[in-house]
Amino acid sequence: MSVPAGRWYLDAYAGAWFFETNDHFYPGNATKRQDPLVALQAHASYTFKSRAWVAADATWYGGGSATVNSNPPSTRQSNSRFGGTFSVPLTARQSLKLSASTGMSTRTGTDFDTLLVAWQRTWFDRPRDARP
Repeated sequence: MSVPAGRWYLDAYAGAWFFETNDHFYPGNATKRQDPLVALQAHASYTFKSRAWVAADATWYGGGSATVNSNPPSTRQSNSRFGGTFSVPLTARQSLKLSASTGMSTRTGTDFDTLLVAWQRTWFDRPRDARP
């Protein structure tokens, strides 16, 4: 869901991954079952008159415990991350983007930080109005 509010955009997302039973799990004769993994995301971004924009993002995902054969299930995931992005236009078709994110809480899995510097270029113009 996305809601524009003036120069602000507020977004919310929900998703789920579903897994089939794997009857040939390593070493080939084990059976693995995994519960669904659910993710929730929220974003808030603000666009300046100069076309630069800044955004804050939060993500939570949980579930996904797995069982191999009749062994006890793995620990359920319940992790959250927070990040931010700043993008500044360089020309009409180019921009520079700086982004960072960090784990706020990690119950299972890896806890990592990311830093991104990206140069973006638009290759195509927007479609023009075909009306005379």
